Amino acid sequence: MTFDSNYILEDIVSLFINVPVDLALNSIEKRWVHISTKINISKEEFVTVKFVLNSTFFTFNNKFYK
Repeated sequence: MTFDSNYILEDIVSLFINVPVDLALNSIEKRWVHISTKINISKEEFVTVKFVLNSTFFTFNNKFYK
């Protein structure tokens, strides 16, 4: 993908999915029977997604975003 050199990114926050961690974990818990048929790891391993959901950071124009 290329952008025109005059392209300005104004709304960086909207590019980042903002799903509440508790909602995501609750959804995993409710669907675990189905999820577990598609993967080969334990629920405990799978739920380490909690760490990922709580530790994603990036910077843009010298400003930090979580």
